[in-house]
Amino acid sequence: MQFKRIAMAVTSAVSLTGYVGISCAADNPDDQSRDAPQKVYITGSSVKQIAGETSLPVQILTKKDIEHTGATTAAELLNAVSSSSNAGAYSPTTSMYGGDAQSSPSLRGLGAERTLVLLNGRRVANNAFSGSGVDIDTIPISALERVEILKDGASAIYGADAVAGVINFILKKDFHGVEATVYGDASQHGGASGSSATLSGGIGDLTDDKYNVFASVDLRQNQPLNAAARSYTSSQLLPANYGPAAGKLLFPNYVGYPGRAYTASGAWGNPTDPNCTQPNQYSDGYGGCNYNFATLGYVLPKDKKISAISKLTYRPNGETEFYVEAGLSQNTYRLVSTPTFTIGENNTAAGNFPGRTAFTLSPGNPFYPTQWATDQGVNGEPIGFQSSLNELGASVIETTNKQARIVAGINGTIAGWDYDTAFQFNRAASKQIFLGDMIYTAKFYDLVQSGHYNPFGLQTPGDLALLKATQFNGEFKNAFAITKTWDGRISRPLFKLPAGSVDVALGAQLMDERLSQIYSPELTTGQLMNWGGAAPPANPKPVTVKSLSAEANIPVLKSLELNVSARDDSYSNFGNTLNPKVSFLWKPVAEVLIVRGSWGTGFRAPTLSDIGTPATFGYNSQPIPDPVRCPGNVAQVAATSAYDCTTPYQSLLYGNPDLQPEKSRQSTIGFVFEPIKEFSLGVNMFQINLRNVISVGGLPTNLAFDPATASQYSFLLVRDPATATATLPGEILYVKNPSLNIGRWNSRGSDLDMHYGIPSTQLGNFSVDLHGTYAEKFDQSLGITPTTSSVGVSGGVSRWQHYLTLNWVKDGWDVTFAQNFKSGYRDENSYSGFYNLTIPGYPRISSYTLYDLTAAYTVTKKWQIGGGIKNAFDHAPPFTNTYSGYGYDPRYADLRGRTFWMSTTYSFN
Repeated sequence: MQFKRIAMAVTSAVSLTGYVGISCAADNPDDQSRDAPQKVYITGSSVKQIAGETSLPVQILTKKDIEHTGATTAAELLNAVSSSSNAGAYSPTTSMYGGDAQSSPSLRGLGAERTLVLLNGRRVANNAFSGSGVDIDTIPISALERVEILKDGASAIYGADAVAGVINFILKKDFHGVEATVYGDASQHGGASGSSATLSGGIGDLTDDKYNVFASVDLRQNQPLNAAARSYTSSQLLPANYGPAAGKLLFPNYVGYPGRAYTASGAWGNPTDPNCTQPNQYSDGYGGCNYNFATLGYVLPKDKKISAISKLTYRPNGETEFYVEAGLSQNTYRLVSTPTFTIGENNTAAGNFPGRTAFTLSPGNPFYPTQWATDQGVNGEPIGFQSSLNELGASVIETTNKQARIVAGINGTIAGWDYDTAFQFNRAASKQIFLGDMIYTAKFYDLVQSGHYNPFGLQTPGDLALLKATQFNGEFKNAFAITKTWDGRISRPLFKLPAGSVDVALGAQLMDERLSQIYSPELTTGQLMNWGGAAPPANPKPVTVKSLSAEANIPVLKSLELNVSARDDSYSNFGNTLNPKVSFLWKPVAEVLIVRGSWGTGFRAPTLSDIGTPATFGYNSQPIPDPVRCPGNVAQVAATSAYDCTTPYQSLLYGNPDLQPEKSRQSTIGFVFEPIKEFSLGVNMFQINLRNVISVGGLPTNLAFDPATASQYSFLLVRDPATATATLPGEILYVKNPSLNIGRWNSRGSDLDMHYGIPSTQLGNFSVDLHGTYAEKFDQSLGITPTTSSVGVSGGVSRWQHYLTLNWVKDGWDVTFAQNFKSGYRDENSYSGFYNLTIPGYPRISSYTLYDLTAAYTVTKKWQIGGGIKNAFDHAPPFTNTYSGYGYDPRYADLRGRTFWMSTTYSFN
């Protein structure tokens, strides 16, 4: 049945060739491939084709290209790929609160979950915490032979997730001898230094000995960068550009430090204001004391990475090859961030929240603010408070990600058919330990009631010891994701046409996916403050996927090739999805001009995390007024005004077993112009339309709070009927946020690829390469919300970004000077809404350019030394309102500043 569906799809794809839309052209291939063209397997196709002459846009980073970047991790390497965007990517260096500590790329800015990552052409297990996206930092860059980036959708070949494209990391196939590499780097301004050591070895020759055994071990570590170590991150109190006269605070700490008092009528303030004299404390000018958290945290984490890979290849004859691949890795990240804070006002509804307690001071408490209460006219009444527990120190989050992978397979030729089949087992495991980040709610409540906690000042040594006793330190959660896969592929020239042979490929795959996420008993029983109450474990039902695929490459004319393919995927949880693709390659001027294009459909299957995440509570980061009980920031009930107007309401997040796959249509068209051997120019245009986009967290909560849409989306707000009045609904308990299929995204743009190899001179060999991407359009909508553009805005894709290199080779020297450019964007106006400030317009963030210099010198055939400068001109990050709370955008800029590095490699052959 599946093969029948595929055959129909391939036939349909042929009939659709007249509808090929916008698209991409390929990148310049290696000069060597031009001298001796031969058909090989290229990412994006299951039939052999000539490298550089495929109908799909594939960028290839060779071993030399990788060395020229000076990159030490796979994530850093992708900075040289202009189609790879920081928008939608995961990175432990861009999460101020630890996140899942994974590095997962995002092609076209469509997100890590829509970018398929392969290792030697096969899938790798997703990160166990997020349930989506492959942690590419588990792939040792020292073991890479090359990287192939398909800048087009490929669900017709690979199935799910290949919506934005495919990144295929290809390891060395064989190795002879022993090779050792040592690397170290240091920033001119201190902090964030790194070092690594790699040892590789291999024995056996496939031709002479019929076998090869290869293994490589890689050790890397990076020291943290403290926020206080850089002038542009050392303070959250910045020059007064838009904020109060006291200064500009990014993402203001409305909780304050030491603390703030609240009355039932809504009055608030710090009893010590304006004498905010504690360390790193200042008056906000509105009756409160705030704290500069930048003095405590890391802006780059401390990390340690260990990886080992090996491969055994046995070739008993010229037509059969057995192989076994194995890999182990462990990455550990330690991030230090803002301290724990208490949440709770003088309102009984606060106690209705799971994991939330209304902390109050009674008149008999030694720290009751009598004078402040008298000034507010409430002396003798209980006073609510909020405070930051800074004296406990910063929060420390340590995350460990492990990856284990084994592949056993056989390939060869039989009866004219090339075949490759293998079984693969992948296991990704993650563990997160919190040190000083969480507090036992009951223990802290008892401490407050005992009169041994001062919310408005420093603790005595004895009280501080009691406060430390309320801390939880230990394992917070752990998870594992397991993927077991069998796949097989056969291909051959089937028959000849006047223009050449028709090549076909057939494939099948069986995959089983499992996910388990388990939280600590303290969290699952709701004992910890500010973590939303009980968090049950996530053990969604395993998913089985059965797939069949077919592909044909048809030479219609000597100058025109047509490629059609289709794949049918049958999921045990939601059913079938069939995805065809058609592409063409036209050579109007042989060896000078190539025109190519493609059209196809794709899909992204809901992850096990999307489907099976248990219901858990989380907090909105900032207070939002109740649209009914506090419209326009005007309280309708005086007794509950503090709660109704200044509460950061909880959100109930949960998975949805009824989710359907996202669907996409993508098209590409472009050309490669190569008038001489030394020069080539490629232009690739692409368009991607996505529907049924899965919105994790469902509808944005602002829909329920925006006066224009509040009545329509009031069903998102769960209210307390006990507090309702004759004219008003009850107080908000929480906001519902399930995952839903509600989004539509439309992306359009162009890639530019240029290569010029300057003819050899007495000065040496020079070459210039440029890879750039222009984002014309990236519109996003949740279907029921207005369309917004994500091009050139905070958190979106850059309008233009490129990677430009100048390379020089002579007498053992190999030197590369690189420019990495990102266009500017419209900043957030993050101060609007705080302190009732209105700020006209949006600031503009300037473009950002980094220059890197790398150099390598071959001393002897066995010994090579290298070195370079990253961020050679010491370009500091531009100021921004957004994202980090420290005045910079970590997705956009380099925080280390000018960094020097050196390496040496020696071969013991």
